[in-house]
Amino acid sequence: ASTVANDLGQTAYRAGATTAVFRDTDGTTITLPPPPEGWTGIEVDGINNAGQVIAHWTRSTSQPLRWYSRGFVWSAATGAQEFGVTAFSIRPKGINNFGQVIIESGTHDQAFFDCWLWSAETGPINLDNTTDYAANLVLTDLYGINDAGQIVAGGDTIPPPADLYLLLNPATNK
Repeated sequence: ASTVANDLGQTAYRAGATTAVFRDTDGTTITLPPPPEGWTGIEVDGINNAGQVIAHWTRSTSQPLRWYSRGFVWSAATGAQEFGVTAFSIRPKGINNFGQVIIESGTHDQAFFDCWLWSAETGPINLDNTTDYAANLVLTDLYGINDAGQIVAGGDTIPPPADLYLLLNPATNK
């Protein structure tokens, strides 16, 4: 079962195949929304100090074996909010204390991924053309986001093919 904790001692965890729970510091628990019809599981991916939980519902096919996911951010105040990204597999990969979420999306769990930055204020922003590499880089992996908005990412250059690992720094308006 996946369990995550924040600096305040709040936790979120998977309590069963289709059940995930948020536990506050006073011991109060709230069950996260169960998988919608057609979805068969839930995974917890992260929690920030505001008590926002990122998670995803899952389902699979057997021939060929493929996993699909449908990601969301949850809080006690707003409930579950999906990210507005259209794909068969949407996985949140990290959340910072300002509610910015990094997301990978694709056709299934083993497919080529698009990489996104999401917040309630901006909605989804595709990160592929926001780097200095522009059209010569395709982001394929997201690993983490800090409170400064810096994102650790991986990608492939086109051409020549080469794997890169990057620290993406947010643009600032002056």
